[in-house]
Amino acid sequence: MACNDASLPLEAAAPVATSARAAGEPINLHHPGQSPGAPYYGHFGRGFLPNNGEWAGLPFYRSPEFVPPDFNLLDQFDPPAAFGCALRVRGTEWWHDLSDPFPFQVKDYAAEIVPIYFVRWSELRNATADDVLTIGDCGACTRCASDSRGRWST
Repeated sequence: MACNDASLPLEAAAPVATSARAAGEPINLHHPGQSPGAPYYGHFGRGFLPNNGEWAGLPFYRSPEFVPPDFNLLDQFDPPAAFGCALRVRGTEWWHDLSDPFPFQVKDYAAEIVPIYFVRWSELRNATADDVLTIGDCGACTRCASDSRGRWST
């Protein structure tokens, strides 16, 4: 599967940027809408796998079913492919200049249900021992499941 949702290039924010830059203020862009959001599928990567020693939480800001099967999630960034997948979060980006590679601050909020894979930390450590984590690796780990009320079970 691949994403093909339309996304907005940053150039579309040029009128907003011009007035903000003239006033010496940061440029604020909202995603989705004025920006396609960050070029990643999940908010985790090499050196950042949130865990409590027993479970790791892997939040997907874009639907996991659209992650290319051979993409290494530890690399985190996948432009331009990730831009083509609909965001499951909304938020604001603060830029000094739109020519910068990344905004200096981002704040995201759930726009809909954000999939979070809770996987056994020991299994995730084993799965990433080769410095590669694919969506298939995530699916092979023991995961918690939740019901529609958000209660978790193993």
